[in-house]
Amino acid sequence: MKPLPQLALMAACLVAGAARSTAVSEGGLLRLTDAEGLVRVFSLDESATRGFLAEEVALHLRELTGRAHPGPKRITACAAAKVPALLLEHDPALGPEAYAAEVRDGLVRIRGGDTRGLYYGVMAFFEALGGRWYAPGAFGTEVPRLKEVALPANWRAEGKPFLPWRGYHICGTGRDRDGTPKDHFDHETLLWMARNRMNFKPIHVSQYDDVAPRLREYLIEPLAFGHSYSNWIPASDYEKHPDFFPLVDGKRLREGQRCLSNPELQRTVVERIVAYADRRPDLRILSLAPNDGYRWCQCLECATMDSPEDRAKGELHRRNHLFAEKIIRAVRKQRPGVVISTISYSNYTEPGADVPPEKGLALSMCVTGAVNRGLDDPKSAWAALYRGRIARWRAKAGPIFWSEYLLSYGGAFPRPCEETILRTIRELKRQGVEGFKSEVVPGNFDVWRSASFLMYVVARGLYDETANADTLLDDFCRNFYGPAAEPARRTLLAHREAMRRFPDDLPMLAAQEVPRIWTADDLARVGRATADATKAVAQAPAVFRERVGVLQRQATELARTRREVERAATESRDVRAARLGPAPDFADFAPLPWTEQRQRFNWLPYDPPSRFAAGWNETALWLCFRLGEPDLSKAFDFARVRKGDAFHVSAVDTFYCPKPESGVYYQFAVSITGEKYMARCVGRQQDSGWNLKPVVRIRPHDSGWDLLVGLPYAGLETTTPSPGDRWKLSLNRAQSSGAPAVMGGWPTGGVWHKIEKMGGLVFEERKPVARHETVPASSARK
Repeated sequence: MKPLPQLALMAACLVAGAARSTAVSEGGLLRLTDAEGLVRVFSLDESATRGFLAEEVALHLRELTGRAHPGPKRITACAAAKVPALLLEHDPALGPEAYAAEVRDGLVRIRGGDTRGLYYGVMAFFEALGGRWYAPGAFGTEVPRLKEVALPANWRAEGKPFLPWRGYHICGTGRDRDGTPKDHFDHETLLWMARNRMNFKPIHVSQYDDVAPRLREYLIEPLAFGHSYSNWIPASDYEKHPDFFPLVDGKRLREGQRCLSNPELQRTVVERIVAYADRRPDLRILSLAPNDGYRWCQCLECATMDSPEDRAKGELHRRNHLFAEKIIRAVRKQRPGVVISTISYSNYTEPGADVPPEKGLALSMCVTGAVNRGLDDPKSAWAALYRGRIARWRAKAGPIFWSEYLLSYGGAFPRPCEETILRTIRELKRQGVEGFKSEVVPGNFDVWRSASFLMYVVARGLYDETANADTLLDDFCRNFYGPAAEPARRTLLAHREAMRRFPDDLPMLAAQEVPRIWTADDLARVGRATADATKAVAQAPAVFRERVGVLQRQATELARTRREVERAATESRDVRAARLGPAPDFADFAPLPWTEQRQRFNWLPYDPPSRFAAGWNETALWLCFRLGEPDLSKAFDFARVRKGDAFHVSAVDTFYCPKPESGVYYQFAVSITGEKYMARCVGRQQDSGWNLKPVVRIRPHDSGWDLLVGLPYAGLETTTPSPGDRWKLSLNRAQSSGAPAVMGGWPTGGVWHKIEKMGGLVFEERKPVARHETVPASSARK
């Protein structure tokens, strides 16, 4: 909050103010609490007396005073506000989402340029009284209980947005207001976003009807970004129009990208976007972007959309941009106000040099850069690349949105990048970028809690250009850790110093870099500080112990990760498949050696453990998994919410390559409810219509679930192996019921679609000697 220049009050308020000076005590405080312990709130605008803003006023006053409060009362003139009181009003002259507040003549007068601005001013008032919303839910909320509500007589505050669009995309399954699981939605996270002045959430176009009204209840705007070809040309079009779908290795696939050069497809997409926009005129940005993954069309006409440079490098920059420009230009001829987003992502990150500019194109620039470098860093190759990319897209498109992955990498490791992210936000403003968004998990997950300070700094920095990492850190430690403020601050600063020393651009916070970032001395310093913090909160309220507990777990995990990374470097990358009988079952795997699977981002073994064993017979390759699951009922609940999804729930994703020299491998994923995905893959192209004809058996037990998978050799386009033969294999494991949800597998925590990174699978005639702990059959519930 910054000092506010003298405000010009309305004439009616000036007249009324002469009789109100007695509301301020000689001590220079405006005391707002009346004899009944209530605070009066009046509004000159009808919209502030109902809905989210009114609910928040009543809620926070109740939290501060312990007394139930009504919402703001509607009045038609300033003179009707009985002092002392809060007075809310709109003042469009302030501008969108801006606010101005001051104590004057017995009133705390809060003005907002619009409803959001007025709400942000209300939150500034509660923050002046000590309220803080550092993380979603009770874990991150600090609202003091006050004997009386009072502010200094000279209190003033103002604010205006630094970047126009500020949002987080909630990935995974959160909770609705009533506690039911809901995909890409989380009540507590949305509350936190609104309270910290974030104003939009990215959605998929298919979600609009369900979530848009809900988001607006929180004063959060839905804007459509993300993968969307399959929304405009769904798989159901395949029977009538197989020519709309990608030609890959001479076959039209039902999944994957679309045949973008097809004139009839282009006309169909334009018609559907126009009809969609007509039904939803309040959606400011629609999405037109490639599906996730690859499987791009190889037909001659699509290939001509690529530049010679793109074809030489296997990239799709011009194709993606040219298609988006054609569609947007055609749509805007019919609906001039429509804005459509596409993405700079994967192997289509740059604009086409010869594609005409189109200001109706909004671009989401997905960032896979250096978490330890600011965008303004003159020595960073990553920063130079993205500054140039922003400039090239600004010449071709309209609004640019910077799209981060703040919580997608690094598991529950510390993220001491607050200084660099603030520098990046300021550089984005200088570069003309209009929006910032990041994929995040719901706020009740440990991965968010481990990064609470970073997430808070991002939100504050996006709205307030004066946000300072050190000032925010002092405030955060004092309120968030309470009695442990000083040792907690030492802990966070130790992590920051370790990251500052890292000499190279760090693309993501991953396990293999932990030994290079945190030295043994760093971890010893962190250990001492967290031990001191633990002692300091031993007799403190549980919430402080819980918050310090996150620091403890991080310190432990960093130390364990160092050991695991070193151990993994010395381990064999082979597993051995034992000969089995003609109809294997779970019991046949009990005496075999079981190989542990690790969490992807820190290479630690799963907790509870997840392991697998391999076998083979004359007809199929068999893998048996014993999958730890902290909460089986939660895993099933999430799977039901995401019916048909074999990936974003508790599941196993497996990759097989019988003939590495061929470049062909096979993917098979199966979820806890038996949902399946299978594909034949060549590099980045996947044929998801491939049928491996798998055998799948699922068996829940007391500590998780068992999975038996049999893949016939015919589906893998090979014959029965011989003892001594070697294949390539890798596994990914998703555990959605954990806190956090984790991914990983084998050989090194999970590798996708890279044959050279896979482990070895060796076929043996006799059962090999066990290398890992044997998991007895008796531990499973029959």
